[in-house]
Amino acid sequence: MEMYIEDLIALFLIFAVVLCLGLRATEQGVNYMMGLDVDPLTFDMKVLPEGNYYFCVLGQRFSFKKILELGEFYADRRRIDIRIASFDISVPTMVQLYTPSKPPRLRFFLDK
Repeated sequence: MEMYIEDLIALFLIFAVVLCLGLRATEQGVNYMMGLDVDPLTFDMKVLPEGNYYFCVLGQRFSFKKILELGEFYADRRRIDIRIASFDISVPTMVQLYTPSKPPRLRFFLDK
């Protein structure tokens, strides 16, 4: 019995895809014949700049934005923590600058 249900689901999916593509082609043809320069409402997909994706399925409009996260950054008074690709980097906020010929005198904070 399960084999018949799987076949029925596969046939339904094929029918739905063919129906959507047929409706889209028909809508494009009608818009072309009428001289309209509009996007089809049955199914449309656009890739916009800056990682934006635009979908239109049966009149419903969806937009997605791709965001890439490279790592985490945290800074407080004592240290700066950076996590990139499971590597933890910790830097103290107080850094001493000195030249080898002179004793160290100059100190500054990275958080200012």
